[in-house]
Amino acid sequence: MNEVDALLREIRIDWETLITEDFNPLRQALKNKNNSVEASNFRNLFHKVEKAMEEIIEGNYKGFSDSVLSYMESYYLNKKCYDSIQEIFRTTKELSEMKIEVKDMIKEYEDVVVFEAKEKICLTLLEVRRNFREFCEIRDKIENNIKRNIEDPDMSLRLLEASKKIRDIFDLINENRLIDLDCIRKFRNDVNSEAEDLMRLIYSRINKFVFQNECKYQEDFRCIVVLNALQGLEKYQADNLEKEYFKVVESAIEEVEKSKVENKAEVLAKVIMGRTKVIIRNFKTLFEMADTSFEGLHEKLKNFFGEEEPVLRIYSPRCQETVELAINKVIRRFVLEYIEDPEKRCYEEMFRAENFVDDIDYGSVFESKYLIHEKMTRATKLQTVFSENFRRILSSSVEIAIYMEKYAVSSEMKKYLRNVLNEKYVKEKENWAERQIICIFNNDEWHGNDYINYRLSFYTKYQEIIADISSHPDLCNISTISGFLDDFLEKRFDEYFSNIFRSDLIRECLSNGNTKEEAVEAFKNSLLTRDIDRNFLFFQKRCYENMFFGLETLKDINKSIKGRKLEALLSSALTRSKFQVVLEILYFFDLFYREGNYANKNDYYLHRILGVVENLYGPASCLGVQSEYFSFVFECLNFYIQKNVIRLNVRSVEELKSFLEKLRLLDEILGFIGGEDSLNGTVAFIEGVISGNCKSESGRKLRTKIVKK
Repeated sequence: MNEVDALLREIRIDWETLITEDFNPLRQALKNKNNSVEASNFRNLFHKVEKAMEEIIEGNYKGFSDSVLSYMESYYLNKKCYDSIQEIFRTTKELSEMKIEVKDMIKEYEDVVVFEAKEKICLTLLEVRRNFREFCEIRDKIENNIKRNIEDPDMSLRLLEASKKIRDIFDLINENRLIDLDCIRKFRNDVNSEAEDLMRLIYSRINKFVFQNECKYQEDFRCIVVLNALQGLEKYQADNLEKEYFKVVESAIEEVEKSKVENKAEVLAKVIMGRTKVIIRNFKTLFEMADTSFEGLHEKLKNFFGEEEPVLRIYSPRCQETVELAINKVIRRFVLEYIEDPEKRCYEEMFRAENFVDDIDYGSVFESKYLIHEKMTRATKLQTVFSENFRRILSSSVEIAIYMEKYAVSSEMKKYLRNVLNEKYVKEKENWAERQIICIFNNDEWHGNDYINYRLSFYTKYQEIIADISSHPDLCNISTISGFLDDFLEKRFDEYFSNIFRSDLIRECLSNGNTKEEAVEAFKNSLLTRDIDRNFLFFQKRCYENMFFGLETLKDINKSIKGRKLEALLSSALTRSKFQVVLEILYFFDLFYREGNYANKNDYYLHRILGVVENLYGPASCLGVQSEYFSFVFECLNFYIQKNVIRLNVRSVEELKSFLEKLRLLDEILGFIGGEDSLNGTVAFIEGVISGNCKSESGRKLRTKIVKK
């Protein structure tokens, strides 16, 4: 603005005539024409003014334009207002000149409202009709494919589209309150019937996914969401759960029956439990989808009895528990049908409780507004029982329960099957085994010799029984009847050994609660004072074999039983058998010892001793116990000779030398037994007596005896 002010001052000073009232442009033009300097100065002033005006316009154009626009808008509004006032004035004037009936106006207004409502209803009905027609087209196409058994890959999409059409029809009727119309009420019933047919098809397809792992369940479940039919789905599945699972089990039975597997029971159990696991998993998948799509599934309501229950049972947090409960019922029937006698079951089925359930429609007797309606119309267990029988393909019925328990997918099912097996298998197996074992021992020949296995004859049959009872060791094995075996076998073997070891000498040594060491000491001392009764000796190889076979049989039996009574009996029997072997050999040795005719070449008693040894050594060596027994024989012989010198029938050193020669011969002959045991100690003892170099009391007695003679 400083330039503008300077320009104005210049005009006032140098061009004063330009701003006066009597300024004449013509005169100024003539001056400029006649004077070039004047003209040049005027042009410069003109350019300065022009430039100043441009700056002013450029700086103030926007505000100027806004002012112009505001003015124009105000102008047009004012004009419109004026025109409206004029129109009102004209209309008022015309109305004032007209004759108007208010009633006619009200009637015309009401007619217009009615016509508008009718138009809206008609348009809605047209929309309903269009949706229903499109639904029918989809339905007909679906039904046609089903009748012709055509696999439709777009079935799920068609069902979803049909569900949307039904949903649109319901929404149009509800939103426009058309249900009060009689025609719509009847039409709604028809649509409900169509919707029910559609939903049954959808329910069956969802069940195909659950029980057969087929169909595109995501799209099918969207139909449930669209139609808000979760309760209907649950009721359908709850009513058909046992029946559908029955079909699953039957299909597994049929599949295994056609297969060529050997252990059909185990394969069948694996197949059933594998499919059961898939079914439970599929139900959980559907619940997760429902939990995402529907609200309130975790809420609880109080039933007629005041008990808190989930809104739904399958589609609730207790989904798995509910499904397993129904599945377990079918599994129980399946297992019991296979375990129980078919003829017995036939008679029992005649008197099942569900055969006596009445068919009264309590829903019509008790109105829904009364609390008793819920109680009387509640589906009972008896009313939901599925009573078809399973096909039988197994001869060994209890095995299916064994393998079902092995592969069970739930703890409750496993617990139930374990109880069934304890009742139907374990106890019966125990009773059977006990009866069979008792039957074996009722045979008088049970303790005969088995020369193939070197055991008593009953043992082979006994092993077969134990193998049978232990065929499923995790359920039943020898330990389950170990108490019975410990008692029963202890009694039978005690009788058996009592008949074998009849010597009073042996019985007395083991009486009075003597320990094993005390019994051995008492036995050795008794040899010095007691005579050996021939009536209690065997002298037969068969008897020796029977004794050794019996002991080894008892050892084998007690290895698996570990019975306290059998262990004590075995220890006692082993001790008695050693005593018996000593008595068998010592009987003839005692006769030889007291004979006194040692110089005679007729060694009758030595031959008898060797005969007994040979008969004993044969079976003992076959069983590998010869060292154990003959070690004790040598111990007793050495003890007997050295401690019983009073009974040695020698009268001189020469006779003692003859006895020594016989003793060396016996020791040499017995050398085939092997081992470190021998009569060397006794030989050295007698040599010391002969040489007079004896330090023991027995040696001195014998020395005194032969010197006196």
